Amino acid sequence: MSADQMFERDPSIYMMPQGLASQQLAAILGALPDACYVFDRDGRYIYGNGAAERFLAAGRERLLGALAWDILPDADGGLHDLHLRAMINRHPLTSAIYAPWLGQWFDVAMQPMDGGLLVVTARRCQGGQEPRPPHSPPPELAAPIDGAGRDVFWLIDARCHQIRYVSPSYDKIWGRSHHPLYHSPGHWLQAVHADDRERVRQAYARGLEIGLYDLEYRIVRPGGELRWIHDRAYRAVGRAVSADVLIRIAEDVTAQKRMAAERPALSELNENRSDAIHSQLSALRQSLTILDAANSPGEVLDALLGVAHSGLGAYAGALFVTQGEPPTLTEHRTQGGFADLWLTHQAPAAPHPLIEALHDRQPHFYAPGEWAEHFPALYERCGAHVGSWLATPVLLGGQLVAVLGLAFTYGREPGQADMDYLDMLVQQGCHALERVRLHRDAHEAISQSDAAWARLESLVHTVPVGLAIWDSDLRYVHINPALAALNELSVEEHLGHTVHEMFPALSPSIAASFQRVLGTGQPLLNMELHGFFPSRPDGTWLLSLFPVRMASGAVAGVGAVVMDITERKRAEAMGALMTQMTGALTQALTPAAVTDVIIAHLNQAFPIRGIWVMLLSEDGEWLELERAHGYSAQAIARWRRIHRTSTMPAARTVAMAEPLWIDPPNAGVPSLAADGQPASGTLAAIPLVVNRQPIGCLCLRFKAVDCVAPDERALLYTLARYYAQALQRARLDAAERQARLDAEAAVDLRDQFLSVAAHELKTPLTSLLGTAQLLQRSLARRDDLGERDRWALQVIQDQSWRLHQMILTMLDISRIQEGQLAIMRAPVDLADLARRVLRELQLIQGPYVLQLHVADDAELVVDGDELRLEQVLQNLLQNAIKYSPSGGDIAVGLDQDGDYAQITVRDHGIGIPADALPHLFDRFYRAENIDRRKISGLGVGLYVVGEIVQQHGGEVLIDSAEGHGSTFTVRLPLRLARERAAAAG
Repeated sequence: MSADQMFERDPSIYMMPQGLASQQLAAILGALPDACYVFDRDGRYIYGNGAAERFLAAGRERLLGALAWDILPDADGGLHDLHLRAMINRHPLTSAIYAPWLGQWFDVAMQPMDGGLLVVTARRCQGGQEPRPPHSPPPELAAPIDGAGRDVFWLIDARCHQIRYVSPSYDKIWGRSHHPLYHSPGHWLQAVHADDRERVRQAYARGLEIGLYDLEYRIVRPGGELRWIHDRAYRAVGRAVSADVLIRIAEDVTAQKRMAAERPALSELNENRSDAIHSQLSALRQSLTILDAANSPGEVLDALLGVAHSGLGAYAGALFVTQGEPPTLTEHRTQGGFADLWLTHQAPAAPHPLIEALHDRQPHFYAPGEWAEHFPALYERCGAHVGSWLATPVLLGGQLVAVLGLAFTYGREPGQADMDYLDMLVQQGCHALERVRLHRDAHEAISQSDAAWARLESLVHTVPVGLAIWDSDLRYVHINPALAALNELSVEEHLGHTVHEMFPALSPSIAASFQRVLGTGQPLLNMELHGFFPSRPDGTWLLSLFPVRMASGAVAGVGAVVMDITERKRAEAMGALMTQMTGALTQALTPAAVTDVIIAHLNQAFPIRGIWVMLLSEDGEWLELERAHGYSAQAIARWRRIHRTSTMPAARTVAMAEPLWIDPPNAGVPSLAADGQPASGTLAAIPLVVNRQPIGCLCLRFKAVDCVAPDERALLYTLARYYAQALQRARLDAAERQARLDAEAAVDLRDQFLSVAAHELKTPLTSLLGTAQLLQRSLARRDDLGERDRWALQVIQDQSWRLHQMILTMLDISRIQEGQLAIMRAPVDLADLARRVLRELQLIQGPYVLQLHVADDAELVVDGDELRLEQVLQNLLQNAIKYSPSGGDIAVGLDQDGDYAQITVRDHGIGIPADALPHLFDRFYRAENIDRRKISGLGVGLYVVGEIVQQHGGEVLIDSAEGHGSTFTVRLPLRLARERAAAAG
């Protein structure tokens, strides 16, 4: 097996551990016919196989510890250059190298790895190579060094000042040919700007004498274009080199110079963003007021569309109401634009951004140029007017009620703040729509004949709001369970009692409202109650009172609708907090003042015991304490500075650029406890990100576990984002009052950061990336897509799917172990479920025939979780396929056995040994015959199947013998049987 084949099969073998002299690594390298050897971060040879010793023409004793440029004879300058370039730039390199001591051409690949390692593989070229062209550099340096596009690489004889090699990128940057430099070494000085030429000439001459220089200057390209060059050199002396060599690297830093000149504009940009956020929050409050004033579904829809269209500055907008499952479009409203922008009832399924949001129930944003490819017909009609699209579903309790679409002109693309604004606006619009619908339904039901009371009874018991009816003496005539539960009493305990008996401390204003409705016959809508019900002392409700009339029209009582608006009020409070904090952050001029603002507002809004702010050091390797609040001096002294590869939550969240929420106890995860208090509350570690790059983290220790709601977590992420932006602005302001930062230091910091971030990626992602890189190199060498390339593409698909399945399975195991595997019961037709699963698997089944048999007249509806039951059937079918390596028929049968529905999955695969059957549902258990056949798997699929079926009140039966296939039977209680049992109980 070649080195490339080893890399294709398992790229992780190149992720070398620190202990390289292990038996496992020695076995891997020794099995390769290609030369494979490793240099450490200092460029010293630390390991290699026997083929590497033959390729390098030296024994193991001479190679170990030798520098890369001291190993081979001086005649092989090309290999030296390749080593040096890979070590300096830390980029993968490949090239064809001629080895004169072996008389052969070799394909050489250099792969930088974690920890500063450099892995080199060399394979003899197939079919030979053409000789070098006559005007190439000297033979010992004939292999070109692959540059980064903006670097010029030089090798200069320090004794005679002759240029031995200059990379072809000189032609691109200088705008002149590099060939004259071999005969006239000072020819490059002619391009240096006249104001810089004498200074550069003197510095260059002095640098050639001492072997070191570092300077910046300008060059003038043909045509007058001006570029900045950062030129540096140092001496490298090798034991096997006949002359001292000066290594020179000239880098085009024109872009960095321009960035430094533009930096003062960043402060003004951030201030403009703060003003925009403040304006958008004000618009959101006005929008909520408009939605609250709407008294009909049509008014709510018009208001929602209007405020979304105007608040986001869209060119046009449309809102389509949906109904049923699968959803269908029933009515629509538009604002702005023209008719061809939107769907029509004659063609409701035409490709359109709204249809995408309707089908997958996810927001969709299409940037300029992107939507033209997805919707060519729409682009032909509207491309001259519309630059980008935004379509989002309107969901209430998981049910799709409408889709909202916005079209923007070119130059106006919505950002993250616009997305947050639209999300909050859609939620409030949905609540307003539900409110007016409930009011309308309740009023119509009460005004109907006696037959309508039965329908009202059903509505009262099912709506997710509180409903009650009182007679003229304000005694309870009816109350639904939702409102009774708020009072912590049963429905029967309310009936016949007056409002004053149930609420002795009823405020005079509420009591007067009841009497006003009785006296005037006019409704009173949208009165807010704070902490009114004992079950939710911190809640807020919206109370609407309306008259209950007899058939004659006389007022016979009072009805009420009570809606929980706690979340809406919380959203309003969040908006107020964000407005207040945004204003304070705008006034804060220093990093310390910005941190004071975030600490003060977080302590005011959340139950926080301690706050810990850490920022990345200048070199990007350390997290350093910026501010600590509520922690002991001992904790501050101990954790003032931690390495970014630490297992501390602060370092982990920076590495992943994702928040961490940790509930105690969490063994093996170091954490910070507040001063004098045990670590009893939840710990949140939130990355501080600017321009998609983390600059530090915000760690919060709360006073209790699970005391932060999901929407409050989202607010914390937004506050952290604003804090990071304000902190970055303050740091930039402080930097402007100091000396201008060295441009190269900024580039080095960026490169170090990107390198560390890349090393933190998970192993499955590394596998995918390695396969993708292999495919890219293969495609670059050939014009057609061969079998090997198709295999590489399949590897990508298989690894992606495997990673997805592993993550889902491990999450399920975690939920099972913690008792948190939720089963959302609803009627499920097992026949429909089985047909859908088999249709999906039929596309990827391979050499298998999937058969489905459903018994006639069988009752196959169960009360269960459709997603979980689909997971059970998927696991059983995938096992049947996996353990039937020779293919064959796989039969799925559904029938009824008394009060149970039965799902049978039968294969003709390898079967299960008898001694393995009792352990088959144990976690991580794998039968012996599976390991012998080297069939991959974790041994957790049947464990999850057993737990899901057990939570459904069912069981799994197995009939199998080794070598004769297996039959799995899942028995689930039928829905009708459960209803009969519940009625009998």
